[in-house]
Amino acid sequence: MGEKLEIISKVYLSLFWSSLTNIDPFGLMNDSCPINNVITSLYRAVSPEEFNDVMNLDPNAFRTVPGSLDAKQFGFDLDEVLRFADWDLGAAAILEVRIPTNILNSIGDFTPVDRFIFRSGTVTIHGRDLARFNESILSIIHAY
Repeated sequence: MGEKLEIISKVYLSLFWSSLTNIDPFGLMNDSCPINNVITSLYRAVSPEEFNDVMNLDPNAFRTVPGSLDAKQFGFDLDEVLRFADWDLGAAAILEVRIPTNILNSIGDFTPVDRFIFRSGTVTIHGRDLARFNESILSIIHAY
């Protein structure tokens, strides 16, 4: 019986836990599951005002400003965000944000933005999801 259970466990782990679609019919995957501990780095070009705003909040966090887009957009590749910053005259710095991938996947909008610049993709965090995003941030650093 023990040997059969071990074989079933191995099959389940290989089929479901390694799946990129996070199929979990038995509800065994939770925040302590190793597959949920993957971290994603995001990059955002910011103005001097946004840089000071983010870095001076305790804890560091992003927020929207009345009259602007009710969202924050990030790229996945530092070099692509650097190229965007060359074009965006208001950009003065680039911030790197590290966040658990499972949280990002649950709140991020992955609709492509500026595909000619951001070939690796972008993610938009809408205002309604910004609080959860900020709570999940592991670190924010001045990348450039």
